[in-house]
Amino acid sequence: MNVRTVQPGDETSIALLLSQLGYPTSPDQMRLRLARIEQRGGITSLVAVEAEQVIGFAAVERFASFSDDQPVGRVVVMVVDEQRRGEGIGSALLAACESVLIAAGAERIVLTSAHRRAGAHRFYERHGYASTGLRFAKLVGPAR
Repeated sequence: MNVRTVQPGDETSIALLLSQLGYPTSPDQMRLRLARIEQRGGITSLVAVEAEQVIGFAAVERFASFSDDQPVGRVVVMVVDEQRRGEGIGSALLAACESVLIAAGAERIVLTSAHRRAGAHRFYERHGYASTGLRFAKLVGPAR
């Protein structure tokens, strides 16, 4: 298994992984989203691959913060194929995320995880992350 940046052709696998995470996504939607993110810049998208099959996906960004003097890193998304969880893939993917962010100058890394993901919370705690607050969200756009 290795971790590399996202390449054209990864869209179908990433869409499946996001759907497993609870965010139904088609390959076409993923292709458009990746293109928008690529145009915007500032986000590094990674995949864990084994035998040419994508088995994990993560994305990170570095940003300036009002609360910190140094840049902050954020794990934007991270998911491992539900059939492959517990095999160390998430640990390798998270380590790659951290390496990218540290190389970009981040001195603190943050991430969010839904309340319902107790297993993910334990995973992050085992890797040195601590719960520091709550995230609030509000849908304000047209109904989906």
